[in-house]
Amino acid sequence: MIDFSVIQKGKEFRILQLTDMQVIDSTQKRFPERLNAGETEKWQPQNMKEMLFNSMDKLVAETNPDLIIITGDITYGEFDDTGKSLLAFIEKMESYNVPWAPVWGNHDNESVLGVDWQCQQFINAKNCLFKKGITVGCSNYTIGIKSSDGALCRVMYMMDSNGCYNASKLSLLQGVRTDVGLVSQQLDWMRASYANICKEYGNSVPSFVCFHIETIDYLQILEQKGYYNPQAFCKYDIIQNGEDFGDIHETICAGEYPISALSTFKAVNVDGAFFGHS
Repeated sequence: MIDFSVIQKGKEFRILQLTDMQVIDSTQKRFPERLNAGETEKWQPQNMKEMLFNSMDKLVAETNPDLIIITGDITYGEFDDTGKSLLAFIEKMESYNVPWAPVWGNHDNESVLGVDWQCQQFINAKNCLFKKGITVGCSNYTIGIKSSDGALCRVMYMMDSNGCYNASKLSLLQGVRTDVGLVSQQLDWMRASYANICKEYGNSVPSFVCFHIETIDYLQILEQKGYYNPQAFCKYDIIQNGEDFGDIHETICAGEYPISALSTFKAVNVDGAFFGHS
């Protein structure tokens, strides 16, 4: 079953991905030594417009998206114990009057407000497509992109890569995880959802998968291509064959107990994976 649907309106469907805004409100720092004087001045809440929102406005104006996906770490939750930064971000997203769909990152849920409160803010937002889901984690749901005549053109699997550091006891009992990384129950959910969708619509359609923290498959591909050596970081710009893996600054982590997701992605007709984190 599809959790949400977005209609393609007579033109090529355009998706905009935003990721890792990691909004910091320095007035909410828990420990004086956590930020230096320059950082404290830089990350004042009144600077959010110049440092983030203006760029978002420009991107949305340039791309005119039909759907915006957000692949985690909207806020640095440690610096948003009041929830003001998350609410300001939601207000900005709502101002575009475009459907938008978020998944959580590993920093969002550090806020003392907890993931239950944070999820409810997404649910309350008019244009936000969000559901906690029925499997492990707290942002697992599907979005169907449909033509004007109702035909299903593509499915988007929105998945929680976990690492939720502040959840209620009830949420933990219901499957919210503190460990980082996808787990087998989520891949089972993905396969089951795909089977139900194929049964309901009578055919298989291509799909995207969106999450925050990369899978172990991605690291293996990087290593196989010679782009990643965890012992010796190098800067990689666009090379002669046109591939671009950007600038690697830190050790890439696929979670405490990483599992391969590639076979499941292939089984459910995924032809594109979109994530953030690194």
